[in-house]
Formats: sequence, C-alpha cells, structure tokens
Amino acid sequence: GIISFHSLEDRPVKRATGEWVKAGWAESVTRKPIEAGDAEIGSNPR
Repeated sequence: GIISFHSLEDRPVKRATGEWVKAGWAESVTRKPIEAGDAEIGSNPR
C-alpha cells in the first residue's frame, strides 16, 4: 500500500501506480481514498 499525506504527493503517486497497474506489476484495490469512519475518528480524534 501507498500512503500520501500531502496534495503535492498525490499526482506523482497516482501516475506511478497507474503505470504499475498498466504494466501488470500492481493491482488497483480502489480508485478513491480510504478514509476513517466515524468510529475510528471518535476513538482517535487527532
């Protein structure tokens, strides 16, 4: 998995992972970001 924390990292990460998927080196699990649910936010309110 890859985690990008800043918007400046987002585009290079998307480009690289897109190339990896096209080459057959990786598999895309989801196209949208995975975000914390209400329960997780409640238990970790940072």
